[in-house]
Amino acid sequence: PYPTKLGVHGTHVGVDWESCIADGACMDVCPVDVFEWNWNPGAKGTGTHHPMEQGGDEWNQYRTDKCDPIRESDCIDCMACETACPTLAIKITPGA
Repeated sequence: PYPTKLGVHGTHVGVDWESCIADGACMDVCPVDVFEWNWNPGAKGTGTHHPMEQGGDEWNQYRTDKCDPIRESDCIDCMACETACPTLAIKITPGA
């Protein structure tokens, strides 16, 4: 359930994990919260057994350096993330 391979993740909202630098620009601009940080399955536990403060040290230890389009079906094709991504790692394919 946890993607760990590089390459493109997502179809409608494709994120190239080889290009993604995890600056979070896509998350900041997405009006429908398509993206989340990919959780690291190699870390002990997943951190989901108790609430954590987003951005806190404990939260960050479970985060990878990759953004995952886990709610790509919610995408409204506004292209904000594709435009905001500094490495052009995101490609929106309307109708995919």
